[in-house]
Amino acid sequence: AKRNIRAMLCDSTNALKPGMSMSESICYRGILKQVESAQGRIVVSCFSSNLARLVTIARVADAIGRRFALIGRSLRNMYQVAKMTGYWPEELVPIDDRHLGYLPADEVFAIATGSQGEERAVMNRLAQDSFPNFSLEEGDLIVMSSFLIPGNERLVERMLERFKAREIKVIESSSST
Repeated sequence: AKRNIRAMLCDSTNALKPGMSMSESICYRGILKQVESAQGRIVVSCFSSNLARLVTIARVADAIGRRFALIGRSLRNMYQVAKMTGYWPEELVPIDDRHLGYLPADEVFAIATGSQGEERAVMNRLAQDSFPNFSLEEGDLIVMSSFLIPGNERLVERMLERFKAREIKVIESSSST
Protein backbone atom coordinates (compact mmCIF):
# COMPACT_ATOMS: atom_id res chain seq x y z
CA ALA A 1 0.00 0.00 0.00
CA LYS A 2 2.91 2.38 0.67
CA ARG A 3 4.08 1.98 -2.93
CA ASN A 4 0.64 2.63 -4.43
CA ILE A 5 0.52 -0.74 -6.18
CA ARG A 6 -2.77 -1.07 -8.04
CA ALA A 7 -2.60 -4.63 -9.30
CA MET A 8 -0.66 -7.83 -8.84
CA LEU A 9 -0.55 -10.69 -11.32
CA CYS A 10 0.77 -14.05 -10.26
CA ASP A 11 0.64 -17.70 -11.17
CA SER A 12 1.24 -20.90 -9.29
CA THR A 13 1.26 -24.56 -10.12
CA ASN A 14 -0.43 -24.99 -6.73
CA ALA A 15 -3.17 -22.38 -7.21
CA LEU A 16 -5.90 -25.02 -7.34
CA LYS A 17 -4.70 -26.91 -4.26
CA PRO A 18 -6.68 -26.25 -1.09
CA GLY A 19 -4.96 -24.70 1.90
CA MET A 20 -2.10 -22.29 2.24
CA SER A 21 1.49 -22.27 1.07
CA MET A 22 4.24 -22.84 3.61
CA SER A 23 6.11 -19.80 4.78
CA GLU A 24 9.71 -19.37 3.73
CA SER A 25 10.78 -19.65 7.38
CA ILE A 26 9.38 -23.21 7.41
CA CYS A 27 11.18 -23.95 4.14
CA TYR A 28 14.38 -22.48 5.58
CA ARG A 29 14.23 -24.74 8.62
CA GLY A 30 13.40 -27.78 6.48
CA ILE A 31 16.21 -27.25 4.00
CA LEU A 32 18.67 -26.39 6.78
CA LYS A 33 17.78 -29.62 8.61
CA GLN A 34 18.46 -31.65 5.45
CA VAL A 35 21.82 -30.07 4.57
CA GLU A 36 23.46 -29.06 7.86
CA SER A 37 25.22 -32.39 8.37
CA ALA A 38 26.09 -33.03 4.70
CA GLN A 39 29.75 -33.88 4.18
CA GLY A 40 29.96 -33.70 0.39
CA ARG A 41 28.76 -31.30 -2.25
CA ILE A 42 25.26 -29.87 -1.93
CA VAL A 43 23.08 -28.92 -4.88
CA VAL A 44 19.65 -27.42 -4.29
CA SER A 45 17.33 -27.06 -7.25
CA CYS A 46 14.37 -24.71 -7.40
CA PHE A 47 12.39 -22.54 -9.78
CA SER A 48 14.45 -19.50 -10.72
CA SER A 49 11.32 -17.34 -10.66
CA ASN A 50 10.83 -17.97 -6.93
CA LEU A 51 13.02 -15.16 -5.60
CA ALA A 52 12.00 -15.74 -1.99
CA ARG A 53 13.16 -19.36 -2.25
CA LEU A 54 16.46 -18.32 -3.85
CA VAL A 55 17.14 -15.98 -0.94
CA THR A 56 16.09 -18.69 1.53
CA ILE A 57 18.50 -21.20 0.00
CA ALA A 58 21.33 -18.64 -0.07
CA ARG A 59 20.68 -17.96 3.63
CA VAL A 60 20.90 -21.70 4.34
CA ALA A 61 24.28 -21.85 2.59
CA ASP A 62 25.44 -18.90 4.69
CA ALA A 63 24.14 -20.48 7.90
CA ILE A 64 26.19 -23.64 7.36
CA GLY A 65 29.30 -21.71 6.37
CA ARG A 66 29.36 -22.54 2.68
CA ARG A 67 29.74 -20.18 -0.23
CA PHE A 68 27.09 -20.63 -2.90
CA ALA A 69 26.95 -20.37 -6.67
CA LEU A 70 23.93 -19.79 -8.88
CA ILE A 71 24.06 -22.19 -11.80
CA GLY A 72 21.87 -21.56 -14.80
CA ARG A 73 21.14 -18.51 -16.90
CA SER A 74 17.66 -17.91 -15.47
CA LEU A 75 18.97 -18.00 -11.89
CA ARG A 76 21.73 -15.53 -12.69
CA ASN A 77 19.24 -13.28 -14.50
CA MET A 78 16.84 -13.36 -11.55
CA TYR A 79 19.69 -12.57 -9.17
CA GLN A 80 20.80 -9.60 -11.29
CA VAL A 81 17.28 -8.15 -11.46
CA ALA A 82 16.74 -8.69 -7.73
CA LYS A 83 20.07 -7.05 -6.97
CA MET A 84 19.37 -4.06 -9.24
CA THR A 85 15.94 -3.51 -7.70
CA GLY A 86 17.10 -3.89 -4.10
CA TYR A 87 15.36 -7.19 -3.39
CA TRP A 88 18.54 -9.23 -2.97
CA PRO A 89 20.23 -9.02 0.45
CA GLU A 90 23.64 -7.37 0.04
CA GLU A 91 25.35 -9.78 2.43
CA LEU A 92 24.54 -12.81 0.24
CA VAL A 93 27.13 -12.77 -2.52
CA PRO A 94 27.33 -15.76 -4.88
CA ILE A 95 30.62 -17.07 -6.19
CA ASP A 96 31.25 -17.80 -9.85
CA ASP A 97 30.16 -21.36 -10.64
CA ARG A 98 33.45 -21.94 -12.46
CA HIS A 99 35.14 -22.06 -9.03
CA LEU A 100 33.04 -24.98 -7.74
CA GLY A 101 35.28 -27.60 -9.33
CA TYR A 102 38.29 -26.29 -7.40
CA LEU A 103 36.67 -26.20 -3.97
CA PRO A 104 36.81 -29.09 -1.51
CA ALA A 105 33.56 -31.07 -1.62
CA ASP A 106 32.52 -29.92 1.85
CA GLU A 107 32.54 -26.28 0.69
CA VAL A 108 30.44 -26.68 -2.46
CA PHE A 109 26.87 -25.36 -2.33
CA ALA A 110 25.17 -24.85 -5.67
CA ILE A 111 21.71 -23.54 -6.46
CA ALA A 112 20.76 -24.95 -9.84
CA THR A 113 18.08 -24.76 -12.51
CA GLY A 114 16.39 -27.77 -14.01
CA SER A 115 14.17 -29.14 -11.27
CA GLN A 116 11.74 -30.35 -13.94
CA GLY A 117 14.29 -32.59 -15.68
CA GLU A 118 14.70 -30.39 -18.74
CA GLU A 119 17.16 -32.01 -21.14
CA ARG A 120 19.73 -29.18 -21.34
CA ALA A 121 19.26 -27.71 -17.86
CA VAL A 122 21.96 -27.86 -15.21
CA MET A 123 20.37 -30.57 -13.05
CA ASN A 124 20.05 -32.99 -15.94
CA ARG A 125 23.61 -32.29 -17.02
CA LEU A 126 24.82 -32.94 -13.46
CA ALA A 127 22.82 -36.20 -13.45
CA GLN A 128 24.54 -37.24 -16.68
CA ASP A 129 27.94 -36.08 -15.39
CA SER A 130 28.27 -33.70 -18.34
CA PHE A 131 28.31 -30.34 -16.57
CA PRO A 132 31.63 -28.63 -17.36
CA ASN A 133 32.36 -26.81 -14.09
CA PHE A 134 32.15 -29.61 -11.53
CA SER A 135 31.00 -33.18 -11.04
CA LEU A 136 29.01 -34.89 -8.36
CA GLU A 137 30.22 -38.02 -6.62
CA GLU A 138 28.94 -40.73 -4.34
CA GLY A 139 27.81 -39.21 -1.05
CA ASP A 140 26.96 -35.78 -2.45
CA LEU A 141 23.47 -34.40 -1.80
CA ILE A 142 20.70 -33.15 -4.08
CA VAL A 143 17.73 -31.28 -2.58
CA MET A 144 14.76 -30.75 -4.87
CA SER A 145 13.12 -27.60 -3.50
CA SER A 146 10.24 -27.40 -5.94
CA PHE A 147 7.08 -29.27 -6.71
CA LEU A 148 6.70 -31.37 -9.81
CA ILE A 149 4.78 -29.71 -12.63
CA PRO A 150 2.21 -32.18 -14.04
CA GLY A 151 3.49 -33.66 -17.29
CA ASN A 152 7.14 -33.67 -16.21
CA GLU A 153 6.95 -36.82 -14.10
CA ARG A 154 8.93 -39.06 -16.44
CA LEU A 155 11.67 -36.47 -17.09
CA VAL A 156 12.20 -35.87 -13.37
CA GLU A 157 12.03 -39.58 -12.53
CA ARG A 158 14.70 -40.37 -15.12
CA MET A 159 16.96 -37.58 -13.84
CA LEU A 160 16.60 -38.65 -10.21
CA GLU A 161 17.27 -42.29 -11.15
CA ARG A 162 20.59 -41.20 -12.67
CA PHE A 163 21.61 -39.49 -9.44
CA LYS A 164 20.58 -42.45 -7.32
CA ALA A 165 22.42 -44.91 -9.58
CA ARG A 166 25.60 -42.95 -8.85
CA GLU A 167 24.94 -43.14 -5.07
CA ILE A 168 24.12 -39.43 -4.87
CA LYS A 169 21.54 -38.84 -2.16
CA VAL A 170 18.32 -37.16 -3.37
CA ILE A 171 15.81 -35.44 -1.12
CA GLU A 172 12.58 -34.46 -2.81
CA SER A 173 10.58 -31.40 -1.77
CA SER A 174 7.86 -33.39 -0.03
CA SER A 175 10.44 -34.71 2.46
CA SER A 176 12.48 -31.53 2.99
CA THR A 177 10.28 -29.76 5.54
